[in-house]
Amino acid sequence: LELKKDVWARWLSFDPLEMLKVKRFREGLRSMKLLFLDAGTRDEWNLDFGARRFSRALRGYEIEHIHEEFQDGHMGTSYRYDRSLALLTKALV
Repeated sequence: LELKKDVWARWLSFDPLEMLKVKRFREGLRSMKLLFLDAGTRDEWNLDFGARRFSRALRGYEIEHIHEEFQDGHMGTSYRYDRSLALLTKALV
């Protein structure tokens, strides 16, 4: 098995952590009224680890955001809507 550098480069171009290195993407995130990261600590795809890394990078660039974790997996989390929709409503008002 051999790494195809062109394919890997295309993959990385969509990686949020790599995209943060580009000023226009950082400025786009800064212009948002709300940036909310929400991940379960038992996420079946380990997206909680990515959310932590992304949050840490956002802090490094001083980009305002909210990062929350909850004790659950990736699915059946509609009970989290109360939190996210409340924040969204506040941001839009």
